[in-house]
Amino acid sequence: MKPVPILQILNLLFGILSLAWEWPLSYLSGTAMHRSMEARLVIYPLSSLAALLLYQGTNAGIYYLVGMGVYFWAFSEGEVSSTPSQYVLNRTPVLTSPE
Repeated sequence: MKPVPILQILNLLFGILSLAWEWPLSYLSGTAMHRSMEARLVIYPLSSLAALLLYQGTNAGIYYLVGMGVYFWAFSEGEVSSTPSQYVLNRTPVLTSPE
């Protein structure tokens, strides 16, 4: 890739997106994009293709394919994502009085 390393830049962007998606910050967790399995089933094949086109990215591409298969399996079984923002944002326990 002499003039512009397009595949490397795409892999970097897809990697950052995947990391942000799977391990979100507190203000991103629980959003519609974070809970959407359909969006993951669209983005992860593109990430896998970009990784498989690189010579040294074949292992990452295979990992993407395995993860995509697991997401598709969960989606076809009807699994839904819970909102982890309840656990991230509310760190202080709520104490109730025995009245």
